[in-house]
Amino acid sequence: MFDWLRWMSCRGLIGVFSTKSRWRLMGYSSELGNELLRENIAHMLSQYRGIPVQADEILITRGSQMALYLTALSLIQPGDVVLIENPGYAPAWQVLRQAGAQLIPIPVDDEGIQIEAVESVCRRTSVKALLTTPQHQFPTTVTLKADRRMALLELSHQYGFTIIEDDYDHEFHYGTKVPLPLASFAHGGPILYISSLSKLIAPAVRIGFVTGPPAFIQAAATLRSIIDRQGDNVLEQAVAELMQAGEIQKHARRALNVYRQRHAQTHQFLQQYLADAVTYRVPEGGLAYWIRFNQSRNIPELTKQLQQQGVSVIDTDAFSYEGAGLNALRIGFASLTSPEMEQVLQVLQKTL
Repeated sequence: MFDWLRWMSCRGLIGVFSTKSRWRLMGYSSELGNELLRENIAHMLSQYRGIPVQADEILITRGSQMALYLTALSLIQPGDVVLIENPGYAPAWQVLRQAGAQLIPIPVDDEGIQIEAVESVCRRTSVKALLTTPQHQFPTTVTLKADRRMALLELSHQYGFTIIEDDYDHEFHYGTKVPLPLASFAHGGPILYISSLSKLIAPAVRIGFVTGPPAFIQAAATLRSIIDRQGDNVLEQAVAELMQAGEIQKHARRALNVYRQRHAQTHQFLQQYLADAVTYRVPEGGLAYWIRFNQSRNIPELTKQLQQQGVSVIDTDAFSYEGAGLNALRIGFASLTSPEMEQVLQVLQKTL
């Protein structure tokens, strides 16, 4: 969680609320979002994620879900075929259905989305778009391997579909080399890149964004203005000032160190308490482990039993496009101290 007391004492924030700035920020701003924030995000994407983008190619939204909603309504026509990862993020499927998409699930294995399955669908039907979470696939946390990334980009170019890349927690990768987003590779096919600052700062700070060609960004901004004239210009300016002062980057480094420790401790406790009961791969990044049970379990019932004992988990059958059969749990570690995580896994061990 971001250090709010440190934020409030930041010289940059004081400048935001000076008399002159206050009146400027209280007026209308660009429908694309706060200009200084877009400039700072453009710099971040160019310097740290390999995406050469300009400020007018970025639309600020109230979180990544809004970015996906505007992307779907701007891109998809009723009846368009959209490929999704299975298992995957059910709220994203709801957004795509709302736009009229015909969804086709693509299996995910231990190396990410299955490229052969994508190509098989493309050979049979016209595909409009593919939604993917290649950095840390949701919910399995797997990082899409380099050869599959390049193959997916080639398929996009060959069959002319748009890749919608949801890079929801890019900063939290624990390897020595952080994979670059798909959007960093020039391949001749369109990629719409969605990300967020909410996981980095705090869930209540609803700042997401989408990047893409200027014509698409303008269309999405026009659509956004129908339901939301502009975002929170004061908040966006404050975050922009913090980015410009290097405060967000410092926080990201501190948070990464904390999460790296919790990532390692969770692995240790899984080995200590559940080694004989579950199978899992140590994720390269992200804020959770995806554990699969060696014996068949009633996941909804297990979820209910854990919740009754004070352990908050999600029924992972909701992540399956078919609605069942995953026989797995997603164990988040970001908000738990080492003793808390140990207690959670002890409760799980006793419940099995």
